[in-house]
Amino acid sequence: MINTIMDAEWISFFEYLADRMRNENDLSDITFALCKSNKDFQNLFLNFCFDENLDTDDLSREYAEGDSRPDFFFHDNTSKIEYVLEVKIFDRNQHFKQYQERFPNAKYAFIANYDFTNIENWKIRTWKGFYNHLLNSEIISNPVISGYLQYLKSVTNIMEFKKMNLKACKSLPTLIENLKVILIQEFNFTEYNSAKSFSVDYYGQFFMKNDLYFWIGIYLHDNNLYIGFNDSDYWVPETIRNNIKTLIKTNKKTDYYSTTEDQDGNYGKFWFCMENMKCLCSEDSNLEVQKKSLKDFIKAVFRDIGVEKYLS
Repeated sequence: MINTIMDAEWISFFEYLADRMRNENDLSDITFALCKSNKDFQNLFLNFCFDENLDTDDLSREYAEGDSRPDFFFHDNTSKIEYVLEVKIFDRNQHFKQYQERFPNAKYAFIANYDFTNIENWKIRTWKGFYNHLLNSEIISNPVISGYLQYLKSVTNIMEFKKMNLKACKSLPTLIENLKVILIQEFNFTEYNSAKSFSVDYYGQFFMKNDLYFWIGIYLHDNNLYIGFNDSDYWVPETIRNNIKTLIKTNKKTDYYSTTEDQDGNYGKFWFCMENMKCLCSEDSNLEVQKKSLKDFIKAVFRDIGVEKYLS
């Protein structure tokens, strides 16, 4: 009973911490503090980032060297080699070249909550990968580690795709969470909340990336999944709107979507309707099949309107 209470208290503590300390420096500071106070966690974290069995006694946070200040810096006790670790959440201002020039003899690692193209001489890692690695480790039984896991999941927006049946109302919230898994976690979009996402006719969510905004969700009257774009400079750049209008005028239809035009002031004017919803409307559907079908629909729409680069 004591351990159960302790676990709950630590998890609650880190959940409240996540409400207030959500930025990149906060994550680095808390991870650093846990490294310094728990040798097993430090070894697990550094070994995951660099894919080596490392041991250090001089782990530093924001180590300053000239115009550079890497998030983590240390020497391995055995080899005496320098190691540089760059930490990111959403920020895409990386310092690969700068750190290589300032620390030419070091080994380098980068960890973020988004996938990144492999960079020569750098180990590229994700927070989701570390989350899963930590979840399956022996030290997860430590209540402080369990609490940190909840903190990490919250601040880096780690979400899991879940099975759904869109014939049932109870699956509508699951749909929104699954769309966030794909669009935020995998395609690096941002949830947009300045416009109302729900109404008596529509159940969905707005997303944005750079200068592109769109709505995706269920039109309740026919229980079909749609992506909606508005005919507005605020929503969609003109060149992309022209591509969309061309598809709409020709009543473009593919294996993944059909098109229609119907002005709704808030949710969209140009609509792409998912063609095959069957796998999303059955308790018997495989989870991976559901996820692939949703991703294929989104990718097909973005490819055909000429913005596939937004999915990278």
